[in-house]
Amino acid sequence: MSVDSSRRIRPADAGYVRQRAAALVERASERVEILRAAPVWDGPEALVEAGFTVRVRACVSALAVLDAYEQLGAEDYLVVLTDRDAHDLGDTILLRARGHRPHVIDPWSAVPEMFGARTADRDLRARGSWVPEALLSQRPSPGWPAAPAGTVTEAHALSNLLSHVLGMRLPTTLDEGSLLLRLDTPEGRLAWQSTSPTLRDGLAGWAGDGLGAAAELALRIAAAQQVSVCGVGLALDVVWPRPEDHAVVTEDQKAARIRAEAKIHPAANGIRSRALADAARLIATRHEDSGDAALGVALDAAEAVLGDLQWADGAERSDWLATGLRARLRHLTEHIRANLLMNPAGAGPESQLAELLEHRLARRNAREIVAAQMAVRLVRWLGSPDGAGRPPAGSLTEALHIQVDDGAWVDHALAAVHTGSAFPEVALVYGELVTRVRGQRRERDAMAAALLARATADDQPLDDVVPLEDLRQRVVVPVAKATGTLVVVVDGMSAAVATEIVDSGLARTWTELLPANSARRAVGLAVLPSMTTYSRTSLFAGALQTGTQDAEKKRWRDDLGAAIFHKEQLQTVAGAMLPASLVEALEGPDRVIGVVLNTVDDALKSADPGGTAWTDETVRYLAPLLNAAYIAGRTVILTSDHGHVIERGGALRNYAGSDARWRTADSVAADGEVLVAGRRVLTPGGRAVLAWDEDIRFGKRSAGYHGGASLAEITVPIIVLAPTPDAEIAGWRAGPPQMPSWWNDPVIARPDPSVGGRRALRAGPVVVSDPPAARSSKLRRDAEDAGQGMLGFDVADPVTPKPVDAESALVDALLQSPTYAEQRRHSGRHPLDDGVVQAFVLGAIRRGGRAHRYTLAAEAGVATPLVAGTIVSLRRLLNVDMYPVIKEDEDGVTLVLDAALLRQQFDLGS
Repeated sequence: MSVDSSRRIRPADAGYVRQRAAALVERASERVEILRAAPVWDGPEALVEAGFTVRVRACVSALAVLDAYEQLGAEDYLVVLTDRDAHDLGDTILLRARGHRPHVIDPWSAVPEMFGARTADRDLRARGSWVPEALLSQRPSPGWPAAPAGTVTEAHALSNLLSHVLGMRLPTTLDEGSLLLRLDTPEGRLAWQSTSPTLRDGLAGWAGDGLGAAAELALRIAAAQQVSVCGVGLALDVVWPRPEDHAVVTEDQKAARIRAEAKIHPAANGIRSRALADAARLIATRHEDSGDAALGVALDAAEAVLGDLQWADGAERSDWLATGLRARLRHLTEHIRANLLMNPAGAGPESQLAELLEHRLARRNAREIVAAQMAVRLVRWLGSPDGAGRPPAGSLTEALHIQVDDGAWVDHALAAVHTGSAFPEVALVYGELVTRVRGQRRERDAMAAALLARATADDQPLDDVVPLEDLRQRVVVPVAKATGTLVVVVDGMSAAVATEIVDSGLARTWTELLPANSARRAVGLAVLPSMTTYSRTSLFAGALQTGTQDAEKKRWRDDLGAAIFHKEQLQTVAGAMLPASLVEALEGPDRVIGVVLNTVDDALKSADPGGTAWTDETVRYLAPLLNAAYIAGRTVILTSDHGHVIERGGALRNYAGSDARWRTADSVAADGEVLVAGRRVLTPGGRAVLAWDEDIRFGKRSAGYHGGASLAEITVPIIVLAPTPDAEIAGWRAGPPQMPSWWNDPVIARPDPSVGGRRALRAGPVVVSDPPAARSSKLRRDAEDAGQGMLGFDVADPVTPKPVDAESALVDALLQSPTYAEQRRHSGRHPLDDGVVQAFVLGAIRRGGRAHRYTLAAEAGVATPLVAGTIVSLRRLLNVDMYPVIKEDEDGVTLVLDAALLRQQFDLGS
């Protein structure tokens, strides 16, 4: 053989040699394979395959091959690399070799063997010579995963090759998502960058065809820079927005698109960029769901990429980036300021809130989101006829009920908004909103203080209000006659805190009971001043009394034969949530057990009661206590001895003989104060001056105070919780949800309740008159002064007749339709009451076809435990032939009613 001829014979690739060695061992029929290759080898002299030694020898002559044969161990294998042909080698050498001939190097011939297959498909071969070379050089020690059906397909070979290159475990089913997840790690990007440019280019090209445009662009980006691929995709998400976003393309955005091809990658055109953006959104969702810190890295990278594209403002359009969240918060508060603070009755910022809640970082910024939700609720309240637009209370009883039904929810929202936002521009608007709402609340407090002073001085009977000294006899004893009872007194718990605790999830386990003659919660009145030594002692004593824990225990035990557990008796041993004595008492025969919890009152001294999210877990011992009571089958009466106000930069007034929010009546009551006198005032002399303005204090500065006459202090929540929905307790019944109408839904213009009805529809177009408006005592006095008092009744002002409203007419027509009657006949033995159907449908229609399930249930008077079942029955009744006239939204709490489909299915016309 000439020298020139030998030089044209290529050396054997190390990967190819290893593969031939592995195949030799696997066949085990011959121990020698001769490869026609340049006689050079810079690899190890011996390879280990499946536990056997395979020698590799570069042989320049037949004698060298014979020498290799001579040195070969009995159990070893041999791969010979020589440029000699069969004639030069001779039969003596070839008889011991596989196939009795030297084998020309053909990388493609090795591919099927590597995958345990017979052939490689045409598409794989069409990719080019880099494929077998890469498969040989990158071959993992256990070998490539076997190809199904005996053919090595393009997808099988290259997806496993790419996965192996990126350091992923084999075998794997590689898709666009798993590829991007790997490339979104520093290790994955480093592994990719360490491969040869030829291999990267070939695999990226295949990925574009086999996995998608996003995969190709991600690989090309990861090859060029060490940046989160997901972050780049999230940046491109605003540069090339989704078609459904209907975003207006700005000049800055167009310029950013051009820069993207230069700064990110030339392949970053519109199609690939949008594909990568869609994939990045999915990856970001996975990161968020798993709590992966990679999401934060990706979000920071996206903001940086937009900065590099000289369009940092584009981040405000993102529903993933923090800048976008802040922009939505700012948009919301701008709408509050411009359209609501100056016009509370105008359209609320509902769409802006919806956009904010749709931002993907909303869950990660819970405090900001809660404050925003509460701000919108306060805006609704300002424009609601049931909220700030409610007529002033005409009696102390009415004032206290308004506080429980409405004011407590306002106070709950105020606490969250007052805590505020980390963004100054948002905080500024929140401050303006808080000032506006507190001004409205201050008017209520002023009116209530005057009513309190009058009722206390006159010792007026308080219908439907439970003075704390009567709570034992009027609430505890009747409930305990029917069932084992646990009375939990959370010292200092305001109606707002009680509302928050119950609303945080107790309704999912417990059934709230209401007075049988009411759809609202019971309400109590603190003893004056609203201090523990007066109010709590009177509660447990069942009579007006000043005292301490000892007095409370004695009267409770003497009168009811029951125990009270105060703070000292709640100390536990290691490993226990409750003391054994309390657990034993709950499981024992005593009808009544009393427990005092001090978490709220303690928070007033040094914590942040306004910034605390109050739940049964926040109040120490409450969650395990409720759980133990539930297991024991006890009904729980959750109440307090008084409420509290929160320190918000109020003023100190120095008086001798004063406490936090009350003082002796040595001088006249000043602005923001009220003089109270009577048997329910337990200070010496039965007189005291109480602060009703929450910005006034008479004692040292603290986190919160009590003792005053504000509604938040004197109103006592009384919440009765039964462990089963079918509890039978005389005077109590399962009640509907208690949140006000503005809490979960936008305010609607409420038509006159007397307008409409089935009778109106049957009779054709009719008009009715408004009923006489309820009048306060002042209005009655004015009427008497005008000469009407002798009549014995008020004469209603002339009114303009109103026509039947269209929504009521539609619902009345529904209830009379033949289809509705037919549906009712197939609704089982207990179909829904027509009044319930009317309330649900009418409420949903008046809110544009969407309403919270609890809003509608409250209007329909449906007890909370029955809401889910009522909705199922309503869907069965209205969804004729399974068409979704009414359905639940994806959020699980919103009911969606299709009015057009309702008309069609029940033949109600257009």
